[in-house]
Amino acid sequence: MKTLAAALFVLALVGGCPRPAPDPAPETTPEATATPAEADRATCCAQCAEGARTDPAGMDLSLEPCAGYAAHRVNGERVMTDACAAWFAQHPLMVQDCSL
Repeated sequence: MKTLAAALFVLALVGGCPRPAPDPAPETTPEATATPAEADRATCCAQCAEGARTDPAGMDLSLEPCAGYAAHRVNGERVMTDACAAWFAQHPLMVQDCSL
């Protein structure tokens, strides 16, 4: 009986049952810490740069508006998604703005 009482006293001091370890913190990546506007800009600027890289004009494209690549196609595939076309409609950037 004394052993049981001692065990209960120890458990009361320690705080009862052991608690499970907390979940580890998720890894932070640039995408995870970026705000939605930054993530949209990075994604859409990559699409703008791809459009400029594949533009057959063969001239300095740094002052071309990124929105102009909304309908640009390479091998039948559009280089810019509808979401990025809409983003560039609200944020009129030039190719050089995405190269920074």
